[in-house]
Amino acid sequence: MLSPAEEVKSRLDVVEIVSSYLKLQQVGANLKGLCPFHHEKTPSFYVSKEKQIWHCFGCGQGGDVFSFVMKIDGVEFPEALRMLADRAGVTIRQEDPRVRSERTRMYDTLKTASAFYQEALAREAERDVREYLLRRGLAAGTVEEFRLGYAASATWDALVRHLKFKGFALEEAERAGLAVRNDRGDVRDRFHNRIMFPISDIQGNVAGFSGRLFDARNAAKAESAPPKYLNTPETLLYNKGKLLYGLHAAKDAIRTAGHAVLVEGQMDLVLSHQVGVRQTVATSGTALTPDHVRLLKRHTAKVYTAFDGDTAGQMATKRSVMLLLANDIDVRVISFEGGKDPADMICQDPLVWQCAIGEGVPLVDYYMRRALLGRSMQTANEKRDAVDEVLPFIHVLPNPVLRGHYMGRLASAVELDERYVHEALDKFSHEAKNRSRPAQEVVTYAAPQARNRWTDIEEFLLAFMLKHPVVARFHAHLITEDAFTQPHTRAIFRAFIAAIVPADSKEQSPIDLSLSEELRAHMGRMHLKADRYMESIEQLNPELEIRSFVKELQIHALKDRLRLIAKSIQQAADADARHALLSQFSDVSQELQNFEKQDMVQAREVVSA
Repeated sequence: MLSPAEEVKSRLDVVEIVSSYLKLQQVGANLKGLCPFHHEKTPSFYVSKEKQIWHCFGCGQGGDVFSFVMKIDGVEFPEALRMLADRAGVTIRQEDPRVRSERTRMYDTLKTASAFYQEALAREAERDVREYLLRRGLAAGTVEEFRLGYAASATWDALVRHLKFKGFALEEAERAGLAVRNDRGDVRDRFHNRIMFPISDIQGNVAGFSGRLFDARNAAKAESAPPKYLNTPETLLYNKGKLLYGLHAAKDAIRTAGHAVLVEGQMDLVLSHQVGVRQTVATSGTALTPDHVRLLKRHTAKVYTAFDGDTAGQMATKRSVMLLLANDIDVRVISFEGGKDPADMICQDPLVWQCAIGEGVPLVDYYMRRALLGRSMQTANEKRDAVDEVLPFIHVLPNPVLRGHYMGRLASAVELDERYVHEALDKFSHEAKNRSRPAQEVVTYAAPQARNRWTDIEEFLLAFMLKHPVVARFHAHLITEDAFTQPHTRAIFRAFIAAIVPADSKEQSPIDLSLSEELRAHMGRMHLKADRYMESIEQLNPELEIRSFVKELQIHALKDRLRLIAKSIQQAADADARHALLSQFSDVSQELQNFEKQDMVQAREVVSA
C-alpha cells in the first residue's frame, strides 16, 4: 500500500506543478525556464517529465515535486504534502490538533474566519453592504470568487466567539492577526465595520486580510477616525511585503498573456479580473518590494503598471518602477488622464481599460515624454532639467544595449552631443554610489557554487552510459570505480557494472531499484545534465562521447597517480625505495604519453575526414 506521499506523487506531474509557478519551454524530452531561486538571464532550470524531477544548473538546487513546493512557497514537508494532496485529490488522515504545526493551525483559523465573514455579508442585515458593492460595479459572482466578506460592528467579539466555538484557542486568533487583547486582558475582534478582502498565498490559502472601512465618509467625521484600510499585522503567514494580492488567481493568465498588470488596490484588481483582464495583481497597502519583484519574475519578465495621468499614481512611485527596471523587467505604463483609478475607468467603460493595457508605453519612454512636455529645449536649464529627470531611469537599466539606446534618444531629444549626456550619466552614477538609493534594491541571490570539472566529466560519462547501456558496456571495462572521485558517481558506476548482462543481449538490467533514494536523485539530475549537454551538439554519436569521457578520466587518473608517486619519492627514506618509485613514475609517464599520442592521432583522423 502506498504512503500518502507516494500516492500524491503518483497522481501529480512535476511539470504541471512547476508550470503553475513559472514559464517553461520544451527542450527535447525536458522543459527549461528561468530559475526562481537565483537571478539569471539564460535559462538553466530544467524539469524532467520522465524522471519527475527538477534541477537548476546555475545554483545547483533540485529535487522532486515536494522539494520544489517546499522551497518556492517556504513551507515544511507537512504543509507541502497537504497542499499537493488537495491538488491531487488525496485525503490525508486528520492529525491530532495538539501535534499539528502552528502554520497549519493558522491556515485553518484563517479559513474559518474567511467563511465567517462571507456568511456575515450574505445576511439580510447587511444588505446595504451588498448594495454598496453592487454600486461599485462588483457582480455577485465576483464577490463569491474572491471570497469577499464583512466584519460587522454589532458586537466586538463575534468572530472570537465563533472561532472558540469551532475549537480554536483565543491565542490562535491573536497569532493569526484576527483578534487583539485590550488593557484589561479581554480579547476582541480586530476588524469591525469593514469589507473584508482575503489575501491568499500562491496556492490560494488565506494568509491574511485587508479590511476596507464601510461608509468611510461618515467615519471620517468622527473625532478619532479609523484608517480607511486595515491589514492583518505581520504573522507567520502574512507579510504584506511578500504577498501580491490576487497572484494565485492570476498566475495562469500571466503565463498565457506573457505579462502581468500591476495595480494598487483590491477593488482595482477584482474589477479588472471581472472584465477579463485576469493577469492583474496588486500590492496591499505597501510600495513594491524586492520580494514582490521576485514573485513577479517567477512568472513573467514584462509588467504593465497603471499610472494616473497627472501624478504618476499613488502606487507606481518612482521607487517601485525603478526597482522593476533594475531587475531587468520590461515595464510598460498604462497611461490615462482625468485622475481616475483603474476601478473608476472599468466602471465607466471596461473597453477603455482593456485598450489602455494594449497601448502600454515602455517606462523610460513614458518618463522621457513627461520630461520633454512643456519644454522648448531652447535654454540650457531646460535641457539640464529634462536630462536630470530621465537619467535615474536609464541609470538602473542593467542591459547595456537598452542604456545605449535611451542615451542616444535622450541626447537627440534635448539637442545635445551624446558625449555630454554620457558625462551626466557618469556623474549621476558616481554620486549614486555614495548615497543610499532605494531604487537600487536589486533582488540578489547566493552565488552559484564552483563546479569541479572532473565531477562533471564523471557525471556526463555515467549519464551517457545509463542512456546508452548497450554501447556503454563495450567501454566500461576500460575504467574501474577508482577512476571516480565522488562517492555518488562511484556507487552508481558500481551498480551499472553489476547490472551488465552478457554481450549477446540487447538489453541492460535496470539498476534504479538497487540504489538508495538519494542516489536515484543523483541519477535523475545526471540525466538532465546530459540532456542539456546534448542540446549543444548537432550530430550526437553516443559511442564517441562515451569513449571521449572514458579517455579523459583515464588521463586524469594517470596524472593523479603521477602526483602521488612524486610525493612518495620526496618522502622516500632510502635509495632502493626511491629507485623503485622512480621506475613506477617512468612507467606511468610512458602510459600517459601513449594516451596523449592516441588523442593526437584521433584528432588528425577527424581533421582529415
